[in-house]
Amino acid sequence: MRAAAVVLLSAVLAACGTGPVRSVGTDRTRTDDVVTVNDRLYVTRSGGLSVVNVATGKVERELPEGVMAPDRSAYYAVEPGTAITMVRKLDPASGMELGRIAVTGAFDLPRAYGPLPDSISANGRYVVLVGTTEPSNFAVLDLREGKETSRAKLQGSFTFDAIDDLGTSLYLLEHPRAGTDLYNVRLFDLGTNALSPQAIVDQKAAVPTPADLARGTMGGIYHASASANMWHFGLYVNATKGPVVHALHMTARYASCLLDLTSMTTHRAAWTILPSPAHDRVFVLNAGSGAFASLDAATLQMAKRTFTVQAGREADLRGSAVVTGDGTRVYATGGKGILVVDARTLSMRGQYLADREFVSVMVSADGTRLYALDREGAISRIEPGTGRDLGIVAKLPSAVSIVRIDHAR
Repeated sequence: MRAAAVVLLSAVLAACGTGPVRSVGTDRTRTDDVVTVNDRLYVTRSGGLSVVNVATGKVERELPEGVMAPDRSAYYAVEPGTAITMVRKLDPASGMELGRIAVTGAFDLPRAYGPLPDSISANGRYVVLVGTTEPSNFAVLDLREGKETSRAKLQGSFTFDAIDDLGTSLYLLEHPRAGTDLYNVRLFDLGTNALSPQAIVDQKAAVPTPADLARGTMGGIYHASASANMWHFGLYVNATKGPVVHALHMTARYASCLLDLTSMTTHRAAWTILPSPAHDRVFVLNAGSGAFASLDAATLQMAKRTFTVQAGREADLRGSAVVTGDGTRVYATGGKGILVVDARTLSMRGQYLADREFVSVMVSADGTRLYALDREGAISRIEPGTGRDLGIVAKLPSAVSIVRIDHAR
């Protein structure tokens, strides 16, 4: 089914939740180094996105809840409605509205696991919305053309998984049995507008029987994901096996393997996964336990390391990580302080500020400025090479993660 979409252009953001500039509370002394840096931090919070000016200590702008494009050049806010859902493309740097798409029906971003960056294809062209009144109803929008291209409406319980760069393959998770973590990976062919009859499993595995499909061929709770070199890597935590990575080839439409990380089963919430800047590797790590793996996105060969860290407490602290633009360093949170890894030698470089717990970390494009968000919403600027705390630049109690840094010259 293809629905018509109405495309409107607007030069100025009229109603995206922008409020007056306000001061951000801090409880530490701001050093001169912090004050003179003209950075803007884009911080997701409960219910939206805040743009914080580091030099002034003020929130310049607040945007509604949405999702950032993979290259962070655009921010998409979805306004669900009963008859019409509006998707608004915003410029994160200015808050200006660059365009909008009206979609017939009640839709929103995929929220089975929270707003997923995966709802936008890796090349930033397609976005998938999920029906709010009919959960197994999906709409695919072409963000370049500004229109809806496809719609999938299915019987049963399905949640969104991923979409390919061509807008032809919509991957879904089928949940055949309520109350369990068992699922099937299914392909909805957007070219033929039909659900493929077979579940996608490891290509070395036997074809699932009807009983297998009725039970669920895979098991685990979705945790995080990353895309690299035509592969989509989903990190799941299995109740008995621990963490596993499912590798799905986006264009060839098959699963190659289940990458087992079960040697490390502690600090389950702290696992995270991210691609290298060149998208030739994927890093899987747990800052709470010191587990680290580097996965070649072409061969799927994996190198594992176990670092000796000051172990964090067993808690619900979720992991986050960022890699520098030159691909040489990885900074990760999820345990005590910030774990620093040399991405070339796969060796641990340090553990910064181990007396604190952080929930998110972000590094500037040139690798010279590092920011970390702690449990209480305090954002600190940290010297990347030494781990020296340069002071708190902002405090946002509802902050969730730092997703972008801008530097105004």
